[in-house]
Amino acid sequence: MKVYWKVISDIIIYLAATAFTFLLVFDKIPVIRPYERGFYCDDQSLMYPIVEESIDDGTIIAMSLLIFPAAVIIVELFYACHNGSCSDLSGTLWVYVKNLYRTVGSYLFGGTGTILVVEMLKLFFGRLRPNFIAVCRPNFTAIDCTQGFIREFHCNETDEEVLADLRKSFPSGHSASAAYGMLFLAVYLQFRLLLKWVRLLRPLLQTLVIILGVFICASRLQDYRHHPGDVIGGAIVGSLGCLLTVIFLADKMNYMNRSYLRKMEERNEKRMQMGKYIGNDNLAFRDSVLSINMSQLGVDNGQNRHSGTALP
Repeated sequence: MKVYWKVISDIIIYLAATAFTFLLVFDKIPVIRPYERGFYCDDQSLMYPIVEESIDDGTIIAMSLLIFPAAVIIVELFYACHNGSCSDLSGTLWVYVKNLYRTVGSYLFGGTGTILVVEMLKLFFGRLRPNFIAVCRPNFTAIDCTQGFIREFHCNETDEEVLADLRKSFPSGHSASAAYGMLFLAVYLQFRLLLKWVRLLRPLLQTLVIILGVFICASRLQDYRHHPGDVIGGAIVGSLGCLLTVIFLADKMNYMNRSYLRKMEERNEKRMQMGKYIGNDNLAFRDSVLSINMSQLGVDNGQNRHSGTALP
């Protein structure tokens, strides 16, 4: 019963954090507005035209919520059914669901935290977007550009949400999301996709997801939505978010850790000796890792399987 309460509490905390983050992203909290930074009348970096976004907010959100979970579902299902283990539904289904919850849950929570940090930085810096002049359309007839830096001005654009978004250029949220999601997927594939016959498939998939992340970052420059420093800053924040998520939530994804793999082997051997082993516990993954990494572990795989001894 305690496990269910832990899951429920995790879901409640995640939903609350996600709801607050989305309200900040779409400027739905009127009392929270970015820092009102001024500009120079001759600042060429703010005079880019309005261009339709290649990847809008809805698309990047959908990609963040679908690509990684879909990859995890496919890979974990493959391992759950590898070597005929799908026949053991009672043990396999539980291990499958548990791994999905740990991995996807950690990914989603870390992603929400990363975007929350990005939004806080946007509010603090209030940097103007490259198309600020075109969207804001300041009333230059009422501005004395000879004063240099202009702090007091009025925009012809009256939509408060649009004006707030114009001041949220640094760091790039799209770049942070792309860096976080694609790097997390590359790390997951590095640890999880280890079967012999997919040795070239793994680096190929990792290359493709990194290229996708780079394309998303580059599109923000092509669409004149961010300055180069914004994209670099967003990518750094996203990469750090991925790193911290893997480090601090590693206990939630310990089934990808080789030391955990040895512990599972020892526990399964004891269960087999007592006649109480009822579950898969990722034996397929164990076999694939042992067959590939036997030289690193310093264990004779064939000998252990015949003798029934546990890994050291």
